[in-house]
Amino acid sequence: MEIVDSISIDNAIQTFTSIMCSLSVTDKNAFLSYIADNWKPEKIKSQHFTGNTLQASPNSTLENKQVNVMKMIANDIKKRIPIDGTFPSEKILPPTIGENSDCDKESTKHVDAFLYDNRELDELIENEKVITIYCADCLSENVRQYNIISHSLSLSSVLYIFHSILPSLEGKCVLDIGSRLGPVLYGAHVFTSAEKIIGVEMNEECCQLQRDIINKYNMNDRIKIVNKRIEECPEIVQTSDVIIVNNPFEFYVSESVHKEIWKFLISNIQSRTILVTKPSIETIFKNLKIDSANKWVKFYKSEKTVDEFEIYGSVALEPVEHEDIKFYEVI
Repeated sequence: MEIVDSISIDNAIQTFTSIMCSLSVTDKNAFLSYIADNWKPEKIKSQHFTGNTLQASPNSTLENKQVNVMKMIANDIKKRIPIDGTFPSEKILPPTIGENSDCDKESTKHVDAFLYDNRELDELIENEKVITIYCADCLSENVRQYNIISHSLSLSSVLYIFHSILPSLEGKCVLDIGSRLGPVLYGAHVFTSAEKIIGVEMNEECCQLQRDIINKYNMNDRIKIVNKRIEECPEIVQTSDVIIVNNPFEFYVSESVHKEIWKFLISNIQSRTILVTKPSIETIFKNLKIDSANKWVKFYKSEKTVDEFEIYGSVALEPVEHEDIKFYEVI
């Protein structure tokens, strides 16, 4: 074998990532099997990347346990819900404004990002369990790509929020508006010391699934599920320290109701509350024609270093991949 000059860890990661992205799912598995057989990665400690140095994480065992709990929960939910991550009782209303206004029923597929990461989605596509193209008018020449969207945050997004950005949540209350399958709630329980974690969800089937999960994994000491519309819960909103809003309204209520909900939130969210949104408040307010967001919130400045690649357990955290998640502090 030809001996080559050593390269930096930065270049090694870029090269490895480029190789993985260029392979089919089958070849990826074969390549990873080769690595497992020849380089014994199970003997290497969980590591995180800082600057130009790859360092072993002192909390690697705990990190792996935490990530494994989240993955076990995802596997449990997969057994109870279709690939699209929606229940028959959920009424999806395609948006009429904004960047998702092209996501109509005919051209859009839902694949839950918490249940299926990018690798698993590739496998679903390769095995034709998720079809990504369709004929726009039954003519083979006019083939288009489906819009593939998710109503849940991925595991890496949940980790990014709670591990990479937010401060210690000891003694704090976390509220997830439109908690659906519950990944934010489980993540808050696993990755933080938040005293109270509340999910407000209007769909009863989603609430029952969440209750079953928190009971199975003994998370009911800190997690509470509320089966109501958020407008019916002013006290919860007023007493929450961190509120997460992962686009819970756009696909579920009309434009006029969506606007009224935000007016309710503006009136009830207290000063100094940290608000986590996807998409940005600026985008939401522009689409709904609500007054400028800078009159109500300012960007939250994290005390943590967030511009570096990191591996937490088995999850890669690349800040640039989560730039659409925004953090604010209410003025």
